[in-house]
Amino acid sequence: MSSRVVLTAQTVTLSFDETEDRMRMACQCADETVAVMWLTCALTGRLLPHLRKLAVPETPDWRQDCPRADTSAEGDRKLPEVPKESASVFFLIKKIDISHNPDKVELLFHSNTCDTLLRFVLDRATLQIWLAGFEKILTQMPWVLHKPLDRSVELSPSGNQVTIH
Repeated sequence: MSSRVVLTAQTVTLSFDETEDRMRMACQCADETVAVMWLTCALTGRLLPHLRKLAVPETPDWRQDCPRADTSAEGDRKLPEVPKESASVFFLIKKIDISHNPDKVELLFHSNTCDTLLRFVLDRATLQIWLAGFEKILTQMPWVLHKPLDRSVELSPSGNQVTIH
């Protein structure tokens, strides 16, 4: 029996890979590992509605309250990026657990081939910026995201945890 390995992402860079026809999440982890997580169109379509609900601003001007964001010359806020050439581990994501409380959102990505998990924790303001980048990439992709099937999403009785298949 193998034990689970949980990688904790400190920085995540999103992009769309035309060759793979998947969303690419390059993750710089706390232990210096760079993992690439691939999200399919179907899983992305099931993830986004939940992220949109959770990205409600905590304060009227959340943009000023986010110290982790860098501002580009155009005035767009960006999170730090993971260097493209540094990837060392690749996983296709099969399931995502989302847990949340008033201060943060935790995403736990499950691989389809092994017991390695990737954990990504964001405060609500950082989630807003990350989601905006996600949405911008989606406008450039050839995908049509369909409404998720009810059986592909499980909600905990307390409502603070969601599992997406």
